[in-house]
Amino acid sequence: MREVSIEGCPVIGTGTFGKVYRLDADTVVKVYDDPANLPLIETEQERSRRAFIRGIPTAIPFGIARVGDSYGSMFELIEARNCNDFIAAHPEKADKLIEEYAGFIRKLHAVKAKPGEFPDVRKVYTDYLECIKQYLPEDIYAGLESFVTAVPEEAGLVHGDIQMKNVMLSNGEMMLIDMNTLSAGNQLFEFAGDSRDIQILAWMRFLHVVMIELSSPDSFMIAPTIDKLRRLLDK
Repeated sequence: MREVSIEGCPVIGTGTFGKVYRLDADTVVKVYDDPANLPLIETEQERSRRAFIRGIPTAIPFGIARVGDSYGSMFELIEARNCNDFIAAHPEKADKLIEEYAGFIRKLHAVKAKPGEFPDVRKVYTDYLECIKQYLPEDIYAGLESFVTAVPEEAGLVHGDIQMKNVMLSNGEMMLIDMNTLSAGNQLFEFAGDSRDIQILAWMRFLHVVMIELSSPDSFMIAPTIDKLRRLLDK
């Protein structure tokens, strides 16, 4: 396995599990904080390849590298920067970029997954729910379980963490990154016309992120979230 050093390399992205570093003009490495995340790297690389085959512009990984005590996923991204940073640097181009970004996301959502090609997004959220179950009153858990189960089945692609930081501009083209959350199903799990529905799913995801990032989540983070979920489920 190749070994690389990130000493002195600029950070061009930060996510839940690690950071993305620019190694040289053409290459970036996504370094995961926890060495135990090696299976997650392999999963992301496989989903990236499948998405590319289905016509989704994405960075194709070309290997896994050892980076200090952890691991990183290697990508070729020429002159890459994420859309969020681009707008911050060029606010006068924001309207045009946002229009292109929306079209890019529509292209992703137009793709229909084949059976078994990607994980079922409904299963992803039932797993989230099981993970946070210990923090939820029984009625809230039951309400969320019913809500997730009732979402109609579809076969659209769902990125799972769509935001401008996860869309890179590389050599003038938009490319989707952070593909470890790519799944298939109803795109309500990504966007929703009903603000209530998307808030319910967003707060579920928030509790899951809190749990996996903090060994002992503080009650001040948990209690208000449960209150919000209760009010939303009662609507």
